[in-house]
Amino acid sequence: MKFLLKTTLDDLLEWYKTTEVFDSVSGFAKRFRLDKVASIMSHTYLKKHGLGPDYSKEVVEVATRVNYGSNLDEIHALGALVTMAANDALQIHGGNFQIFEGMVGHSKANVQLNAKIARVRRLPPRDGEESLFEVTMASGQKEIFNAVVLAAPIVSFPLSLSLSDTVLLFKWKPNHPLSHSQSLSLTHTHSLFDD
Repeated sequence: MKFLLKTTLDDLLEWYKTTEVFDSVSGFAKRFRLDKVASIMSHTYLKKHGLGPDYSKEVVEVATRVNYGSNLDEIHALGALVTMAANDALQIHGGNFQIFEGMVGHSKANVQLNAKIARVRRLPPRDGEESLFEVTMASGQKEIFNAVVLAAPIVSFPLSLSLSDTVLLFKWKPNHPLSHSQSLSLTHTHSLFDD
């Protein structure tokens, strides 16, 4: 495990030695050789590198559950390795989640907790402006946003997405085929940002 951590952290720490600017997360990941470790699930990566199932389950998975609320089959290897690299980690009194709540509050985002989303559709641009997104709630209510962030495994909510020409930060292929006939809903607890 130490070798896997060292190799990945050495690659990640190279970032602090450069002033490069990146146009995309995938460009950043490729530049610092993090793309492969970020594109494989933790359980597969650990097994491939000879870590036993007991250690993976009883040590690594416990840490990923604490830090990310994710099991090894739900988080990429980069996340698991970052979790295991914590040394003298600090925390905020009351919980680290306050950092992100503070960011959302500062952004003046339109926060709708536990909203059930039925559809996200990219609208055609008007008069040379950038496209907007129409979000349809399960209730039928529609709202327009300049950006939408889906912060959950997309395979768990095959809602209707109409996002042609949308820039994706990572090319991702689900482990399970997506079925367009499924009628699942997404209950989201994250923010939708608008101006």
